[in-house]
Amino acid sequence: MEANRMLFEKTSVLVLYELGKPNKLSAYKITARQEMAKEELIAMNYPNENPRKSYMTFSFIPLDMDLNSLAEKHLIEKLIELNPSVIKGTPVFIEP
Repeated sequence: MEANRMLFEKTSVLVLYELGKPNKLSAYKITARQEMAKEELIAMNYPNENPRKSYMTFSFIPLDMDLNSLAEKHLIEKLIELNPSVIKGTPVFIEP
């Protein structure tokens, strides 16, 4: 998380895709962010049995956006192709 701290702090929009369906996108406006320690996550029944030292968590609200142009440009597929060693679920940041 330390390596991406500045990116986490600047992030304003979250785009998610459905696993196995990279053209099915949804967008969210990030309204707050908070670093959480391993112990806090365990207390909240975090599903990973061995969480890392800390995580950045986000609060967000849905955005009503037309994401067809991103899907048509195969954004997710291209990001996966450009970052083949990235572990599933790891954030990828795009600067405008």
